[in-house]
Amino acid sequence: MADIVPPSSPEQTLFNKTANMASVTSLDNDMRKLRLDRYTPQAANEVRSFIEESLGERLDGGDLLASLKDGVALCKYEFSCLF
Repeated sequence: MADIVPPSSPEQTLFNKTANMASVTSLDNDMRKLRLDRYTPQAANEVRSFIEESLGERLDGGDLLASLKDGVALCKYEFSCLF
């Protein structure tokens, strides 16, 4: 009987809290999910339109992130904002 932990003991309380905790995920995965939840086709089209109008030229077709990955369009955009 000495091995039985009373329901109100600190050990049992800690066990109950630990057993009821949500599963832990990595911060990287959480942030990635948050970014992907905000990246919708409609939002991508709005950004593409804004950048193309600001530059006065069309971006490469296809995925917006892929067309911005090399940084050329973003540098052109930043340079156009200076003048």
